[in-house]
Amino acid sequence: MTAAGRDWRALREAAAKRAPPELSGKILYLEAVTVSFDGFKALNHLSHGYSSRDELGDWYERLFGMRTIHRSEADGSETGFRTRVLEHEPTRQLRFEMIEPASGASFIQRFLERRGPGMHHVTFEVHDWDRAVSACAHHNIPIFGEQSDSTDGVPWREAFIHPRYTGGVLVQFFWQAEPGAWV
Repeated sequence: MTAAGRDWRALREAAAKRAPPELSGKILYLEAVTVSFDGFKALNHLSHGYSSRDELGDWYERLFGMRTIHRSEADGSETGFRTRVLEHEPTRQLRFEMIEPASGASFIQRFLERRGPGMHHVTFEVHDWDRAVSACAHHNIPIFGEQSDSTDGVPWREAFIHPRYTGGVLVQFFWQAEPGAWV
């Protein structure tokens, strides 16, 4: 066994000792992910499910001085939702995505009916896609919604981890070959 293997096991055991009994073995702990993923590149955004992206987005702008940096232009009929992304000025270190249902059949509408308005998901950028996916497989953490695409010829990939494996919040992670490719 390599030194890295021993370190990995020690981290996993330490994380397991801190886990609440009902979540033992079901959470992908940050310290374990950091070693296996080779570190998160960044927390990209927090996504807030709400009935009106504009009502909530305007509130964030008034209260926190955030500004809109992206707004989905489509009507949401293909995705089931519409978004608005705000960023904190002047630091640009915090982004919130407002996500609203595009119809009564939207998964966001179901989310709102079951849980009410609130945090829908957290999104991380990773340095290495293959390592991130391998870390999930190693810990028997299934991913879903995996997609690969490109923007202006620059490739990107994304996937999700179900809340049952993360302590209750949907986790999205992505990789992009160049900044700004993943949208």
